[in-house]
Amino acid sequence: MIEVARYPGVRAFGDVAGSRRVIVEARADGMFQFVEECFYGDPAGDDDHIGWQAVCWSGLYATAAEAAHGVIAEYPSLSKLPRFLINCRDVGTVNEFWQRYVDVTRPREADSFGRNLDAFWDALAGGPGCPGKCELVFRNSEGLPSLTTNAGASFLQALREIATASNKVRVVIE
Repeated sequence: MIEVARYPGVRAFGDVAGSRRVIVEARADGMFQFVEECFYGDPAGDDDHIGWQAVCWSGLYATAAEAAHGVIAEYPSLSKLPRFLINCRDVGTVNEFWQRYVDVTRPREADSFGRNLDAFWDALAGGPGCPGKCELVFRNSEGLPSLTTNAGASFLQALREIATASNKVRVVIE
């Protein structure tokens, strides 16, 4: 049997049945990884061999937050966070985009939300328009390339940059 080093867990995700979990571990070298574990044995029976067994390891991540995002990307069913699906199909204007965001997420202080990318960045950090801890999924984004920011840049590209940089709210653009 090969012994594999196990490190202190910093965050855990579990399935509803309680038979599978994923642990984000802090490695001794300062990096982070996640490990999928499955429960084996029958605790109600007379099985002396019960417990958690590691079955899959991830690659390495620089931060625990990046590893946690990796867990949710790899195992979306384990996410305990609310998931908001914002359908971007047929969005013709930036105002329509923000209206869909507000309608779906019903964010805190929606009336004070500026409905622009700067305001969205502030919202993801907890400001007006904050959806709370969640996963935002912007679906059907193929029509968004025609939208531009006030400065004339690509709205979709700027949204992707915010999605990549966000560390409090997971933002996915499909």
